[in-house]
Amino acid sequence: MPAPWESLPERLEQLADPGVPKVSQSRDAMPQQKTDHLRPPADPRRVSLDGKAETLYWTDRFSVSEDRLRAAVEKVGRDVDAVAQELEGQEGG
Repeated sequence: MPAPWESLPERLEQLADPGVPKVSQSRDAMPQQKTDHLRPPADPRRVSLDGKAETLYWTDRFSVSEDRLRAAVEKVGRDVDAVAQELEGQEGG
């Protein structure tokens, strides 16, 4: 019986079926997720639609379509507060 303080990965390795090949536990072996849209922009005070990563970030941040975001930026400029106010105003009617 293993000690209660034994780490889970060590215990799982002990219980592993010897007939089943081991899977690498390294981070390098894991598939990388795309998180570009979650990366904050260089200037968080200005809405930038110059690249795909920036566009994805801002559409996610405001929960709007790219077309709606572009229309708001075209109308009020790139200031985050102005864009937010414009988008909130569009929701109300």
